[in-house]
Amino acid sequence: MRPEANPPAREGEGVGRIDKDGRLVELESGGPAASAAARQTLVLAAGPEQAGLRRCPAPSCGMFFLARRRDQAWCSIGCGNRARSARRRNQRLD
Repeated sequence: MRPEANPPAREGEGVGRIDKDGRLVELESGGPAASAAARQTLVLAAGPEQAGLRRCPAPSCGMFFLARRRDQAWCSIGCGNRARSARRRNQRLD
C-alpha cells in the first residue's frame, strides 16, 4: 500500500511521502484535490490507525477501508454478502 500511495502524492503540490521505516516525512499543505487525497492516504498509512487499514478481499472490490472491529473482513456488508454468495454459487457448480 505504501509504495503505491507515494507516486500520486509526489505528483501533486507539496504533499509528503512515507520513508522506509513507515514514517510520514516532508508533509506540506496545499495543492489540488488529488494531491490532498494522496496526502490524507499517506497520513492514514503512516499514522496510529495503520493497523486497522485493510484491503477488501472481495474479488470485485479491492477497496481500502479502516476496520472498526478486529474481525471485520469486508469494507461493507454488501461486499461480504456478494463474496459469500459467489463462493456458494461456485461450490454448487463444482
